[in-house]
Amino acid sequence: MLSGDFTTFPMSDLLQWFDQSRKAGVLEIESPSRRGFWIRVADRAIVGTSRPSVLDPGLPRPLSWKPTVEANALWADTSRDRILDLFFDQNLWHKPGRFTFSDEAGDFEEGIALDLPVQEITLDGLRRLDEWAHLDRAFADEAACLVLLDASGETGVCESALLEAAAARLSLAEVRLALGLSRPALLYRLEPLCLQGRLRVDRQDGTADPVGELLRQTKALLAQGQINEAAHVLESLLLADIAEPRIGELWQEVEREQVAALYQQLSPLAVPRLAAPVNLALNTRRAPAIRPLKLAEQELLGRINGRFDVATLVLATPRREIETLRGLRQLVRLGAVQLKPS
Repeated sequence: MLSGDFTTFPMSDLLQWFDQSRKAGVLEIESPSRRGFWIRVADRAIVGTSRPSVLDPGLPRPLSWKPTVEANALWADTSRDRILDLFFDQNLWHKPGRFTFSDEAGDFEEGIALDLPVQEITLDGLRRLDEWAHLDRAFADEAACLVLLDASGETGVCESALLEAAAARLSLAEVRLALGLSRPALLYRLEPLCLQGRLRVDRQDGTADPVGELLRQTKALLAQGQINEAAHVLESLLLADIAEPRIGELWQEVEREQVAALYQQLSPLAVPRLAAPVNLALNTRRAPAIRPLKLAEQELLGRINGRFDVATLVLATPRREIETLRGLRQLVRLGAVQLKPS
C-alpha cells in the first residue's frame, strides 16, 4: 500500500510511476474537489473509475433544463474529465489532496470501464494546466450565456449536449450544474466549439448562477445550526463535480462544525481498543455481523494499539482529522472498536 499527498507526489509524477512500473491496482483519492473518488490502473492504462454522481434530486433545484441524452451516455467523457481535473486541485484549491494506492481491487467492481493510456492522460493533463490561465481569462464570467450558431456536423456526446445548452441560452454556471462538469472541464470542451464557429459566449449582466443560489441556501442552513443538512448540499455539489473555490471555502466552515460534533461522540481522551481479533489480510472479521472493511478503515484499524487515545490517533494517521474521526466512528458502529475511558 502506498499513500501520500499531491504536494510531495504530484498527479503527473504518480501517473508516470504507474506507466513505468506497470503497476496494477486502485488509487483512492480524497481532495477538496473529490470525495470517494477512485481510479483503477492496469498494464499502463486507466481501466476504470468510480461512477459519476448527480445532484441529489431532493435538493432545491434552481435549474430545470436537462440534455436529451441519457446521463450514462455522458459517463465516458465526464469520467475522463474528472481524472484530468486532478491536475488542477493544487492550482484551484491551494490545498493538496491525498491518495492511497493498493493492489487489492476487490471492493471496486462497481464503476465505469475505461481504456485510457496513462501516458496520454499525463500529457493531456499537463497541457491543460499550461493552457488554463488563458482559458480562465477568456471565459471569466460564469453568468455569460451560450448562444448557438451552427448545430450541423458531427460532434461527440458531450459536445452535442453543449450545443443543446447553447440553443437554450444557458449560462456557463447553469451548464456546469446541468452536466456535472468542473469549470476546467467545461471550458476545455467549450473553446473548440467557439473556434469552429458553432457557438459563442455572450457576456451579460444577468445573475444566472444556480451554484451560487445553492451556496446561499447552504449558508442559511449553517446559520440555523443545521450542519448535517448544509454538509449534504455541499457533498452533493462535490460528488456532481461542481468543484470551485466558493464551495471549498464554505466546506471548511462546515467541516469545523462537523469535527466539533464528532468530538462530542468520540472523546479526545478515550482510548480505542479492538473489540475482537480482525483478520486484515482477508479483509474480514470473525464476528459475522460486520461487513468487509474498506482500505481506509483497515489502515486506521492497524494503528489502534490500545495505548493511543483519540487525539493521539488523529495526529498519528496521515489522513485528515475529519476523515480519521469518521472512520473511527464507523469502526465503533460496526463493533470492531470499543472506546474506553482513559
